[in-house]
Amino acid sequence: MEKLLLDYCLLQHRNIGHYLSLCVERAEAESVHQLRVSIKKFRAISKLLEYFLPEGSYENREQLAKLRALFKLAGQLRDAQVQVILFNYYQSELNFEATDFQYFLRKAEQSAFKKFHSGFASYGRYIAEKPFKKLNHNLLKQSPDEAFRLQATKLLEKRLMKLKKIIQTVDSDSDMHKIRIQLKQLRYMVSALSENDVCFEPFSLAIAELRLTEIQLGRWHDLTVFRETIGRYIGRKQKKSNSAVSDILTLNGAVTIDIEMFRRQILELFRQFNAAQAT
Repeated sequence: MEKLLLDYCLLQHRNIGHYLSLCVERAEAESVHQLRVSIKKFRAISKLLEYFLPEGSYENREQLAKLRALFKLAGQLRDAQVQVILFNYYQSELNFEATDFQYFLRKAEQSAFKKFHSGFASYGRYIAEKPFKKLNHNLLKQSPDEAFRLQATKLLEKRLMKLKKIIQTVDSDSDMHKIRIQLKQLRYMVSALSENDVCFEPFSLAIAELRLTEIQLGRWHDLTVFRETIGRYIGRKQKKSNSAVSDILTLNGAVTIDIEMFRRQILELFRQFNAAQAT
Protein backbone atom coordinates (compact mmCIF):
# COMPACT_ATOMS: atom_id res chain seq x y z
CA MET A 1 0.00 0.00 0.00
CA GLU A 2 2.89 2.35 0.69
CA LYS A 3 3.92 1.95 -2.95
CA LEU A 4 0.44 2.95 -4.14
CA LEU A 5 0.47 6.01 -1.91
CA LEU A 6 3.90 7.00 -3.18
CA ASP A 7 2.72 6.61 -6.78
CA TYR A 8 -0.29 8.82 -5.98
CA CYS A 9 2.01 11.39 -4.37
CA LEU A 10 4.30 11.42 -7.42
CA LEU A 11 1.24 11.83 -9.68
CA GLN A 12 0.21 14.93 -7.76
CA HIS A 13 3.79 16.20 -7.98
CA ARG A 14 3.61 15.88 -11.79
CA ASN A 15 0.24 17.66 -11.74
CA ILE A 16 1.83 20.51 -9.80
CA GLY A 17 4.46 20.89 -12.53
CA HIS A 18 1.80 20.78 -15.25
CA TYR A 19 -0.46 23.41 -13.70
CA LEU A 20 2.51 25.56 -12.75
CA SER A 21 3.46 25.74 -16.42
CA LEU A 22 -0.09 26.75 -17.33
CA CYS A 23 -0.18 29.36 -14.58
CA VAL A 24 3.12 30.92 -15.58
CA GLU A 25 1.86 31.20 -19.16
CA ARG A 26 -1.59 32.67 -18.50
CA ALA A 27 -2.68 32.07 -14.88
CA GLU A 28 -6.33 31.47 -15.72
CA ALA A 29 -8.55 31.00 -12.67
CA GLU A 30 -9.14 27.27 -13.29
CA SER A 31 -5.42 26.56 -13.71
CA VAL A 32 -4.64 28.38 -10.44
CA HIS A 33 -7.42 26.42 -8.71
CA GLN A 34 -6.14 23.07 -10.00
CA LEU A 35 -2.58 23.99 -8.99
CA ARG A 36 -3.73 24.62 -5.43
CA VAL A 37 -5.73 21.37 -5.38
CA SER A 38 -2.67 19.41 -6.58
CA ILE A 39 -0.48 21.02 -3.90
CA LYS A 40 -3.07 20.24 -1.19
CA LYS A 41 -3.31 16.62 -2.31
CA PHE A 42 0.48 16.32 -2.49
CA ARG A 43 0.90 17.75 1.01
CA ALA A 44 -1.84 15.54 2.46
CA ILE A 45 -0.39 12.32 1.01
CA SER A 46 3.14 13.40 1.95
CA LYS A 47 1.95 13.59 5.55
CA LEU A 48 0.59 10.06 5.23
CA LEU A 49 3.86 8.80 3.79
CA GLU A 50 5.88 10.50 6.53
CA TYR A 51 3.66 8.76 9.08
CA PHE A 52 4.15 5.31 7.55
CA LEU A 53 7.71 5.80 6.30
CA PRO A 54 9.51 7.88 8.96
CA GLU A 55 12.86 7.15 7.32
CA GLY A 56 11.82 9.44 4.46
CA SER A 57 10.22 12.12 6.59
CA TYR A 58 13.09 14.63 6.40
CA GLU A 59 13.95 14.15 2.75
CA ASN A 60 11.36 16.46 1.22
CA ARG A 61 10.79 18.89 4.10
CA GLU A 62 12.49 21.73 2.25
CA GLN A 63 10.43 21.07 -0.86
CA LEU A 64 7.21 21.04 1.18
CA ALA A 65 8.19 24.35 2.77
CA LYS A 66 8.74 25.93 -0.66
CA LEU A 67 5.46 24.46 -1.89
CA ARG A 68 3.68 25.95 1.12
CA ALA A 69 5.08 29.38 0.24
CA LEU A 70 4.04 29.00 -3.40
CA PHE A 71 0.63 27.74 -2.27
CA LYS A 72 0.10 30.96 -0.33
CA LEU A 73 1.09 33.07 -3.33
CA ALA A 74 -1.28 31.06 -5.54
CA GLY A 75 -3.95 31.56 -2.88
CA GLN A 76 -3.50 35.33 -3.03
CA LEU A 77 -3.82 35.17 -6.82
CA ARG A 78 -6.91 32.96 -6.61
CA ASP A 79 -8.52 35.29 -4.05
CA ALA A 80 -7.93 38.24 -6.38
CA GLN A 81 -9.43 36.34 -9.33
CA VAL A 82 -12.46 35.18 -7.33
CA GLN A 83 -13.07 38.73 -6.12
CA VAL A 84 -13.26 40.00 -9.70
CA ILE A 85 -15.84 37.26 -10.42
CA LEU A 86 -17.80 38.14 -7.27
CA PHE A 87 -17.73 41.84 -8.16
CA ASN A 88 -19.16 41.10 -11.61
CA TYR A 89 -21.93 39.01 -10.03
CA TYR A 90 -22.96 41.66 -7.51
CA GLN A 91 -22.63 44.43 -10.06
CA SER A 92 -25.15 42.60 -12.24
CA GLU A 93 -27.46 41.93 -9.28
CA LEU A 94 -27.31 45.42 -7.76
CA ASN A 95 -26.94 47.38 -11.01
CA PHE A 96 -24.17 49.82 -10.05
CA GLU A 97 -21.01 51.07 -11.79
CA ALA A 98 -18.13 51.41 -9.28
CA THR A 99 -15.52 51.48 -12.03
CA ASP A 100 -12.88 52.75 -9.60
CA PHE A 101 -13.37 49.74 -7.32
CA GLN A 102 -13.29 47.44 -10.36
CA TYR A 103 -9.97 49.02 -11.35
CA PHE A 104 -8.77 48.52 -7.75
CA LEU A 105 -9.58 44.79 -7.99
CA ARG A 106 -7.87 44.42 -11.37
CA LYS A 107 -4.73 46.10 -10.06
CA ALA A 108 -4.76 43.73 -7.07
CA GLU A 109 -5.04 40.77 -9.46
CA GLN A 110 -2.08 42.02 -11.51
CA SER A 111 -0.02 42.55 -8.36
CA ALA A 112 -0.86 39.04 -7.10
CA PHE A 113 0.21 37.55 -10.44
CA LYS A 114 3.55 39.38 -10.34
CA LYS A 115 4.20 38.08 -6.83
CA PHE A 116 3.22 34.57 -7.90
CA HIS A 117 5.49 34.70 -10.95
CA SER A 118 8.37 35.99 -8.82
CA GLY A 119 7.77 33.22 -6.29
CA PHE A 120 7.83 30.58 -9.00
CA ALA A 121 11.16 31.91 -10.23
CA SER A 122 12.56 31.61 -6.68
CA TYR A 123 11.11 28.19 -5.82
CA GLY A 124 11.05 26.46 -9.21
CA ARG A 125 14.28 24.54 -8.65
CA TYR A 126 13.10 23.07 -5.35
CA ILE A 127 9.66 22.17 -6.66
CA ALA A 128 11.04 20.40 -9.73
CA GLU A 129 13.01 17.92 -7.62
CA LYS A 130 11.41 14.49 -7.33
CA PRO A 131 10.23 13.83 -3.75
CA PHE A 132 11.23 10.78 -1.66
CA LYS A 133 14.20 10.03 -3.95
CA LYS A 134 16.18 8.23 -1.26
CA LEU A 135 13.49 5.69 -0.42
CA ASN A 136 14.08 2.16 -1.66
CA HIS A 137 10.97 1.82 -3.81
CA ASN A 138 11.57 -1.90 -4.32
CA LEU A 139 11.03 -2.53 -0.61
CA LEU A 140 7.69 -0.73 -0.44
CA LYS A 141 4.61 -2.88 -0.16
CA GLN A 142 2.20 -2.85 -3.08
CA SER A 143 -0.85 -4.38 -1.40
CA PRO A 144 -2.41 -3.35 1.92
CA ASP A 145 -1.88 -5.64 4.89
CA GLU A 146 -3.41 -5.78 8.36
CA ALA A 147 -0.53 -3.91 10.02
CA PHE A 148 -0.90 -1.04 7.55
CA ARG A 149 -4.69 -0.98 7.89
CA LEU A 150 -4.39 -0.80 11.66
CA GLN A 151 -1.96 2.13 11.53
CA ALA A 152 -3.95 3.99 8.90
CA THR A 153 -7.23 3.44 10.73
CA LYS A 154 -5.77 4.83 13.96
CA LEU A 155 -4.49 7.90 12.13
CA LEU A 156 -7.81 8.58 10.37
CA GLU A 157 -9.82 7.98 13.55
CA LYS A 158 -7.64 10.46 15.41
CA ARG A 159 -8.07 13.12 12.73
CA LEU A 160 -11.79 12.48 12.38
CA MET A 161 -12.29 12.69 16.14
CA LYS A 162 -10.41 15.99 16.22
CA LEU A 163 -12.64 17.31 13.43
CA LYS A 164 -15.83 16.17 15.16
CA LYS A 165 -14.75 17.82 18.41
CA ILE A 166 -14.35 21.21 16.72
CA ILE A 167 -17.70 20.81 14.96
CA GLN A 168 -19.39 20.08 18.30
CA THR A 169 -18.03 23.25 19.91
CA VAL A 170 -17.78 25.66 16.95
CA ASP A 171 -18.47 29.21 18.09
CA SER A 172 -16.31 31.49 15.93
CA ASP A 173 -15.16 32.24 12.40
CA SER A 174 -11.74 30.93 13.41
CA ASP A 175 -13.28 27.54 14.24
CA MET A 176 -15.08 27.45 10.89
CA HIS A 177 -11.81 28.20 9.11
CA LYS A 178 -10.05 25.35 10.96
CA ILE A 179 -12.87 22.95 10.08
CA ARG A 180 -12.66 23.92 6.41
CA ILE A 181 -8.92 23.18 6.25
CA GLN A 182 -9.01 19.97 8.32
CA LEU A 183 -12.01 18.60 6.43
CA LYS A 184 -10.35 19.15 3.07
CA GLN A 185 -7.08 17.54 4.13
CA LEU A 186 -8.87 14.55 5.67
CA ARG A 187 -10.93 14.09 2.50
CA TYR A 188 -7.78 13.90 0.37
CA MET A 189 -6.22 11.33 2.72
CA VAL A 190 -9.34 9.17 2.83
CA SER A 191 -9.79 9.37 -0.93
CA ALA A 192 -6.27 8.08 -1.61
CA LEU A 193 -6.64 5.21 0.89
CA SER A 194 -10.19 4.11 0.04
CA GLU A 195 -9.40 4.17 -3.67
CA ASN A 196 -7.10 1.18 -3.12
CA ASP A 197 -8.69 -0.56 -0.13
CA VAL A 198 -12.40 -0.99 0.60
CA CYS A 199 -11.62 -1.29 4.32
CA PHE A 200 -11.47 2.51 4.44
CA GLU A 201 -14.93 2.94 2.91
CA PRO A 202 -16.55 3.85 6.29
CA PHE A 203 -14.29 6.91 6.45
CA SER A 204 -15.36 7.86 2.92
CA LEU A 205 -19.00 7.70 4.00
CA ALA A 206 -18.29 9.84 7.08
CA ILE A 207 -16.55 12.49 4.98
CA ALA A 208 -19.28 12.37 2.34
CA GLU A 209 -21.79 13.45 5.00
CA LEU A 210 -19.83 16.69 5.32
CA ARG A 211 -19.30 17.38 1.60
CA LEU A 212 -22.09 19.97 1.34
CA THR A 213 -20.75 21.63 4.49
CA GLU A 214 -17.29 21.80 2.91
CA ILE A 215 -18.71 23.46 -0.22
CA GLN A 216 -20.66 26.01 1.80
CA LEU A 217 -17.61 26.75 3.93
CA GLY A 218 -15.67 27.50 0.74
CA ARG A 219 -18.34 29.96 -0.42
CA TRP A 220 -18.49 31.57 3.01
CA HIS A 221 -14.69 31.93 3.03
CA ASP A 222 -14.58 33.56 -0.42
CA LEU A 223 -17.19 36.13 0.60
CA THR A 224 -15.43 36.83 3.90
CA VAL A 225 -12.16 37.58 2.10
CA PHE A 226 -14.07 39.72 -0.43
CA ARG A 227 -15.64 41.77 2.38
CA GLU A 228 -12.20 42.36 3.89
CA THR A 229 -11.04 43.76 0.53
CA ILE A 230 -14.13 45.96 0.31
CA GLY A 231 -13.39 47.23 3.83
CA ARG A 232 -9.84 48.20 2.91
CA TYR A 233 -11.08 50.05 -0.18
CA ILE A 234 -13.76 51.92 1.77
CA GLY A 235 -11.21 52.91 4.41
CA ARG A 236 -8.96 54.47 1.77
CA LYS A 237 -11.75 56.30 -0.04
CA GLN A 238 -13.49 57.66 3.05
CA LYS A 239 -10.34 59.61 3.88
CA LYS A 240 -11.06 61.62 0.73
CA SER A 241 -14.87 61.68 0.38
CA ASN A 242 -17.80 59.69 1.80
CA SER A 243 -19.83 60.27 -1.38
CA ALA A 244 -17.27 58.27 -3.37
CA VAL A 245 -18.19 55.00 -1.66
CA SER A 246 -22.01 55.00 -1.61
CA ASP A 247 -22.28 52.16 -4.14
CA ILE A 248 -19.52 50.21 -2.39
CA LEU A 249 -21.32 50.55 0.93
CA THR A 250 -24.36 49.00 -0.77
CA LEU A 251 -22.14 46.22 -2.08
CA ASN A 252 -20.66 45.69 1.37
CA GLY A 253 -24.15 45.36 2.84
CA ALA A 254 -25.21 42.79 0.25
CA VAL A 255 -22.05 40.72 0.79
CA THR A 256 -22.54 40.85 4.56
CA ILE A 257 -26.11 39.55 4.19
CA ASP A 258 -24.87 36.63 2.08
CA ILE A 259 -22.06 35.86 4.54
CA GLU A 260 -24.58 35.64 7.37
CA MET A 261 -26.84 33.45 5.22
CA PHE A 262 -24.02 30.98 4.57
CA ARG A 263 -23.00 31.07 8.23
CA ARG A 264 -26.54 30.12 9.31
CA GLN A 265 -26.67 27.33 6.73
CA ILE A 266 -23.30 25.97 7.86
CA LEU A 267 -24.20 26.06 11.53
CA GLU A 268 -27.43 24.21 10.75
CA LEU A 269 -25.46 21.57 8.84
CA PHE A 270 -23.16 21.23 11.86
CA ARG A 271 -26.21 20.83 14.12
CA GLN A 272 -27.61 18.10 11.86
CA PHE A 273 -24.26 16.32 11.75
CA ASN A 274 -23.90 16.42 15.54
CA ALA A 275 -27.45 15.11 15.97
CA ALA A 276 -26.76 12.23 13.58
CA GLN A 277 -23.56 11.36 15.46
CA ALA A 278 -25.45 11.26 18.77
CA THR A 279 -27.96 8.65 17.56
